[in-house]
Amino acid sequence: MHTDLLTVLTHRLQSRTRVVDDDQAAKRAAVLVPFFACEGEYHLLFTLRTSNLPTHKGDVSFPGGRADKKDVSLLRTALRESEEELGLRPSDVHPLGPLDDLRTLASNYVVTPYVGVIPHPYDFQPNAWEVAEIFSVPFTFLADRGNLNAETWLYDGATLPIQTYRYQSYKIWGATQRMIQNMLDILKGP
Repeated sequence: MHTDLLTVLTHRLQSRTRVVDDDQAAKRAAVLVPFFACEGEYHLLFTLRTSNLPTHKGDVSFPGGRADKKDVSLLRTALRESEEELGLRPSDVHPLGPLDDLRTLASNYVVTPYVGVIPHPYDFQPNAWEVAEIFSVPFTFLADRGNLNAETWLYDGATLPIQTYRYQSYKIWGATQRMIQNMLDILKGP
C-alpha cells in the first residue's frame, strides 16, 4: 500500500492556500471525498445518483449536498449529507482537509469538497431515493493520466470539451472529475 499517500495529501491540504469562492449570493454545498484501504490499495467511494433527484440525475458523485442553516460548517454539511445518503456515521470519518471550492455549471452551486478516510468494510445503509448504487474506484486508476478521456459533448446547443473517467460501466465527469483533478494537482505539489 502507498502508506505515505494520505500523509502527503494531508500535509499538502493543510499547508497550502486554498481557492475559496466567497460569492455570498451563491448556493453552498459540500461533499465528502471518501478514501478507504482495501487489499493493500486505496480506493475512492462514489455514489450513482437516482433519477428521482431534481439535479444531476443518474450522475456519479461523491456523497454530499446542499448546506443547511443548522450546519455549523461546510464540513458538517458533508458529514450530515453522507450520513443521510449512505448511513455513514460522522464519527467514522477521519477528515484530512478541504480541496478548492468549485462551482457546478448545471446547478450553480459553490461546492467545498472534504477529503476523509472511512473504514472498510462498512455496513452502508443507502437512501434508496437518492442513491442508486455505491461503488469504488482504485486511486491508482484515477491517478493514471492514461485513464482520463478527452471528449466533446453537446450542451445547451454548444460543443464543449469534457474530461471523463470511464471505469467499468461508470462515467465520472463534471464537478466530480474536476474534484479528483484538483486533488491530483495538490498531491503533485508546486
